[in-house]
Amino acid sequence: MAGLAARGRSPRGSRTRTNAQRRKRRDDMRIKRIELSGFKSFCDRAILDMRQPITAVVGPNGCGKSNIVDALMWAMGEQRARHLRGKTMEDVIFNGSDGRGPAGMAEISLTFDNDGRAPITFRDYSEITVTRRLHRDGTSEYLINKLPVRLRDVTNLFLGTGVGTRAYSIIEQGRVGMIVSAKPEDRRHFIEEAAGITKYRRRKQAAERKIEATRQNLLRVSDVLEEIGKRLGTLRRQAQKAERYKRYKDEMRGIELRSCAHRMLGLIAEDKVVAGRREEVQQERGRAELALSTGESSLEAARLKGLEQERVLNGRQEDLYQLDNAIKLGESQCAYQSREASELLERAEAAQEEIGRLEAQLSDAEGRREEVQARVDDIGAERAALNAALLERQREHEALRDELRAFEAGVESEQRETSRLEREMARSEADLRAMRQRREDLADRRQRHLEEGERVLARLETLGQAAEDLDGELGQLRDDLERLMQRKEDAQARLGELREASQRGEAELEVLSTELQRRKSRLASLQEIQSRYEGFGEGTRAIMQRHNGSSADRGVLGVVADVVDAPAHYETALEAVLGQRLGTVVVEDDDVGVDAISYLKEQRKGRSSFIAKSARRGVLEQAPVGVVWDAGGASAQRQQYQLAAGAGSGLTGYEGVHGPILGLVSYNSDYRAVAEMLLSDVVVVEDLPRAMRVWEDIDRQTLVTLDGEILAPDGTVTGGSKAAEMSGVLRQKREIKELKAIIADLQRQYEASLERHVTVKTEIAALEQLLDEVTRDGHQSDKEILTREKDLGRINSENQSLASRRVEMEREAQRLTDEIARIGEREEVLADTIGESQAQGRVAEDIIALLREARGRLRQQADDASTAATDARVALAQAQTAYEASAGTLKQLEEMARERAERIDELTRASASGRERAEQLREAVDQAREEIQTMVGQRAAALEGLEVGRREHEAHQAALAVSEQGLKEQRARVAELGVEQGKLEVKASEIALARRHLEEQVWDRYREPLIETLHDFHLDPPVTETESERLAQLRQLIERMGEINLTAIDEFRQLDERNQFLSTHKADLEDALSQLTRAIQKINRTSRKRFAETFELVNAKFQEVFPRLFRGGRGKLVLTDAEDVLEAGVDIIAQPPGKKLASMDVMSGGEKALTATSLIFAMFLVKPTPFCLLDEVDAPLDEANVVRFREMIREMSAESQFIVITHNRNTMEICDRLYGVTMEEPGASKVVSVNLREAQEVAA
Repeated sequence: MAGLAARGRSPRGSRTRTNAQRRKRRDDMRIKRIELSGFKSFCDRAILDMRQPITAVVGPNGCGKSNIVDALMWAMGEQRARHLRGKTMEDVIFNGSDGRGPAGMAEISLTFDNDGRAPITFRDYSEITVTRRLHRDGTSEYLINKLPVRLRDVTNLFLGTGVGTRAYSIIEQGRVGMIVSAKPEDRRHFIEEAAGITKYRRRKQAAERKIEATRQNLLRVSDVLEEIGKRLGTLRRQAQKAERYKRYKDEMRGIELRSCAHRMLGLIAEDKVVAGRREEVQQERGRAELALSTGESSLEAARLKGLEQERVLNGRQEDLYQLDNAIKLGESQCAYQSREASELLERAEAAQEEIGRLEAQLSDAEGRREEVQARVDDIGAERAALNAALLERQREHEALRDELRAFEAGVESEQRETSRLEREMARSEADLRAMRQRREDLADRRQRHLEEGERVLARLETLGQAAEDLDGELGQLRDDLERLMQRKEDAQARLGELREASQRGEAELEVLSTELQRRKSRLASLQEIQSRYEGFGEGTRAIMQRHNGSSADRGVLGVVADVVDAPAHYETALEAVLGQRLGTVVVEDDDVGVDAISYLKEQRKGRSSFIAKSARRGVLEQAPVGVVWDAGGASAQRQQYQLAAGAGSGLTGYEGVHGPILGLVSYNSDYRAVAEMLLSDVVVVEDLPRAMRVWEDIDRQTLVTLDGEILAPDGTVTGGSKAAEMSGVLRQKREIKELKAIIADLQRQYEASLERHVTVKTEIAALEQLLDEVTRDGHQSDKEILTREKDLGRINSENQSLASRRVEMEREAQRLTDEIARIGEREEVLADTIGESQAQGRVAEDIIALLREARGRLRQQADDASTAATDARVALAQAQTAYEASAGTLKQLEEMARERAERIDELTRASASGRERAEQLREAVDQAREEIQTMVGQRAAALEGLEVGRREHEAHQAALAVSEQGLKEQRARVAELGVEQGKLEVKASEIALARRHLEEQVWDRYREPLIETLHDFHLDPPVTETESERLAQLRQLIERMGEINLTAIDEFRQLDERNQFLSTHKADLEDALSQLTRAIQKINRTSRKRFAETFELVNAKFQEVFPRLFRGGRGKLVLTDAEDVLEAGVDIIAQPPGKKLASMDVMSGGEKALTATSLIFAMFLVKPTPFCLLDEVDAPLDEANVVRFREMIREMSAESQFIVITHNRNTMEICDRLYGVTMEEPGASKVVSVNLREAQEVAA
């Protein structure tokens, strides 16, 4: 460092700047500080102070210098991991080393001076700190002055300043060459950055996206407005029709609610009567249930007593079982103890026998021990004599070995000399082998390089074929993508049609459902009216309701209105001619009718008429003569009928005569007698005038017109308006039948429509799934196309790399050939040296042979002495082994004698203990047998008590059965009252059901509670005939109106409002489209002007800087298309001094670096950026060019801050601060700082 400081004091590299130069620096967004933590190799927090004009970062290769460049780009928003020399963004997090674990987060903070050009949010801060964090789980954070922001906010902060991840302010490794070799369109980007139009380009792109989105919105709005316009007219007509419908419905509501209110009042009165009777039955049932409860309590007490008796009996039975078990257990225990005593005595006898055997063995062992002791003493004496002989032999052997060692010292001296010669020769041979191996290795390497060159050539051919294949695949993929898009458009069109069909289906279902519910509601009302026989007399209603509610009146068959039916145009005539007789009750026979009359009298239920099912005498005996009228065969129930006698045969000639009414109406054949009795003399005529003319010519016939006028046989004419009573009964019957048919048809239509709707929905779901699949396939195709394009780019890049590699292989093969020749020369020199060493070695070997022969004789003598000593040692070892064996045997005999004595003592004690235990067991057996005799007596007494308890329990159970029979009869009475109460509750439920049905009917129709409506109508009179006719008229009006869309009113209003809103929105979109178009035109004008001006300035500066760096020559910039300034590329024309190059590709690496540096410096002179980072840009330059390079940096440091990563000492000399990056710990970078200005002052 001191050397650098000393060199830095040269006049040319002087680091002293005047105050004027310092004042010239602009207070712009220069970097003040860089903080790194957990980023790549910077595992610990590192802080780099960058406030000096020129800062250098130095260090050996691989220590992490370029990671500082990556950190700067990453903190400013770089999103491409490849540009950060990684595969994924997580690669920027410190991944650990041999001595450290991986970091959980990477964090970079950049602190800038704020010159006021920052966005307004940060304009008041003196400095701005941009922080980016990335956690290992993928979570990313951006902060400006510790406030969370978006990535867009970070990039916008640097727009227009010349600073950014893709700006010319950061020139990393390899980018210098790329500037020269880049496409003109890519090189244009640097001019745009210098012109400050990058932000305009982004605004233009954003505006174009907005224009496209606005056009799509405008298209959609226009389509919607067109569709709304089609629907508005239809909805307007439907809304007007719905308004009329609502007026009719309101009027109907008033009439129907008053009618329902009066019916509800009748139900309430009837409910009060039923409730009174229910109260009486309930009280009587309560008294009966109380008596039943008392009896059951007594019975329960008796049952508990019986249970107690059973418990006592069970206890006695349990005691008996326990005594039996105790007796059995005692007998079993006696037998066991007897057996155990016998076994103990047998084991004692066996122990005595074993004691005798052990005493005999102990006596034999004592005799053997004495014999072994004598043998041990003899072997000990022999061992001492052998030990003395061994010592003598060892002394002789040591003397011979000393003489041998003295002789061998001379042999070793000669051997060392021989070894030295052998080592020298071995080294020479090793060197020779190494050289031969080196030559072979070099030859192999040369061969491998040649082979690799061939492989590279083959690979180049393969890559060329692969590129062609990829081009074909790309074409196929693009065609597939186009077909997918066409399928998507077709599916979307079909989906739109199906959705419209689905909406129509839903509307159709809604209409059918509404109509079905309306028809069902009408049918329910008519059926209720019919079932309650409204419109009939009080007596008729009483008889029919009694008949429907009870099985007592089995002979009541119905009323006349139930028996006959008529087509719609004959209903009025039939109702008129029957009149009150429509309510006549048809009974099985006269007795049933008499009983019914008696019932009406008793119950004061009014009056009614009755007619027997069988014909009255005198009616059917009339001869059926006269004209035959054909009823038309419209029904199986209709028959041909002959006019009665006296009717005359001339009726066929009268105009307007329809015929006898029996031939025009239908009836059940079972009731033919009733129909003929009531209608046999009735003829239907068109109108009254015709009837008058017919009456004058016939006798005993009643004529009735279609309008209901009646002309009796006596000439009495009845006519006028319809009577309210009995009016419309037949029409109601017909309407019920028609409604049932209509409901069935509507139900079929609804089900068919529902099935179609479900089918459409299913197809919609299938199409939506298809669209999802097509969309996914489209995305997959896009990805595959992008992948193929990347593969193609990679192949092209590999092609270039392999071509360069092949040239290097050829150069390396030639170098290896030269190296092999030099090694061959050195091999010859080494071979001569090895020959001389071999001759000297042979002389030394002869001397060593003589010495070895004498040493052999001496060694034989020493070996003989050693053999004698070994024999003595073996004899001594054998004596020692025999001595140890005998001693061991003696020890074993002593141990065996001790064990036998202990065993004898143990057996003696066991025998005595067994005999004592056997005596105790005999005494226990005698005592147990006495206890068993006592328990046998107790068992007999317990058995007798058990029998007595059983007899008492059986008597109690008989009394309990008598009590249960009495309670059974009481329960029957309670059940009878319950049945009666149930019937009353059923009646009350029927009334409640009728009330609820009436309430639901009102609620379903009008959504109003009927109970609240009673207060509005209970004082009003019942519905009059005029109001009933008006009600019928309203129903007809509503029915003629057909289908009503009640929601059309709100839909029309909402659709009209939506039409107005969308019209306004369309105008706004058109205005926005016009404004965006004008904005793009303005951006184009501004960008074109700025780019042209900046291009001319940069070109002028480039023409000045180029000859300065090259010391001559010329260079300039040209546009590839001068007419289209916004899209034209930028070409570089460079002519170094003394050269005329056809292409920049033939330039050397240094010339390319100087050309790119000239362009960079030209842009800096036009628009200086706040800072500039140069990563080993000076690496390809020689010393002279480096000097000019650093002079340019020194000049421009007055305007911009420079951060230089370099290995060049000349470049380091101009720096104000020097940072050294080291890797003291493998895998972890560390920063060391030196202030060169202070170092210079200290050195001075």
